[in-house]
Amino acid sequence: MTEAFVAAGLPRADATRRLSFVDIHGLLVASRKDLQPHNLPYAHEGAAMGFVEALRHLRPHILIGATGAPGTFTREVIEAMSEFNKRPVIFALSNPTSRAECTAEQAYTWSKGSAIFASGSPFETVELDGRCHRPAQGNNAYIFPGVGLGAIACRATRVSEDMFLAAARALASQVSDARLEAGALYPPLSEIRAVSLEIANAVAEQAYVEGLAPAPRPKDLREHIRAQMYEPVYTAWTHHVRRPRQRSLHRRCAPPGSAWRDWFAGSDSRRSLCGAVEKDQCHSARSAAVIASRLSRHPHAGKHAGCQFWSQRRDLNS
Repeated sequence: MTEAFVAAGLPRADATRRLSFVDIHGLLVASRKDLQPHNLPYAHEGAAMGFVEALRHLRPHILIGATGAPGTFTREVIEAMSEFNKRPVIFALSNPTSRAECTAEQAYTWSKGSAIFASGSPFETVELDGRCHRPAQGNNAYIFPGVGLGAIACRATRVSEDMFLAAARALASQVSDARLEAGALYPPLSEIRAVSLEIANAVAEQAYVEGLAPAPRPKDLREHIRAQMYEPVYTAWTHHVRRPRQRSLHRRCAPPGSAWRDWFAGSDSRRSLCGAVEKDQCHSARSAAVIASRLSRHPHAGKHAGCQFWSQRRDLNS
């Protein structure tokens, strides 16, 4: 968040001053002696105070919960946020649902429908005063696939802070005004492939700007990335399709009558037979063994022919 403020034009000192943190002991302030090194940049000058008191004193626009303590965002907290914000932003991000700081229904009810709500776990749509509120789920499934795809597509040597900021902006741009009006901060997961493409394109663009992409830049970056997206399409293979091919193989490939023994004697013929096996997509060793067994039992083939065939088949697989 600090980096986002800095990117928006704030000096870093001002950016950190806009972020305040509360733990189990209350507001992080400079006079506290129990802080860890990573807390110090956000421990501002001021009096120590509890959560609700700090809320009314600081009057934040956004409240983010990552406490793992259910019920932290009480009715008093949500109503206080609603007093000094027309649209209070409430993020109850703790997982699972049972650990969320508040539920979607509580956030919408206590704010009289004005809250913009997101949670770490999914909540059902809430109907309130004839209006449908769609709680957002702040899930990393929105960001990580697109970031990974963009980094791979341009062969980025590392992923920078600005690449993550580019991903966040790309995600935000995919939210329609209608969904924002309904309180949904994210696009629907049903559109995740299209969203991931936009994020990947933004990430790759930023990587080229920062000189982190050694791969030559394609003429159409978006289409280059789209071509690398995995398509979950599978070819249908059924047992009844393969079996007729196995039974008909020797009838198509072998010469008629007494020429069987001469045909098996030559290595070129054996390779021809194996080539036919490959051509007919007889991929499994079991299928090859069945064919060899059948041919070796042919009245004109003799035992040696089947052994030669199996040996040649193993050579092709090695």
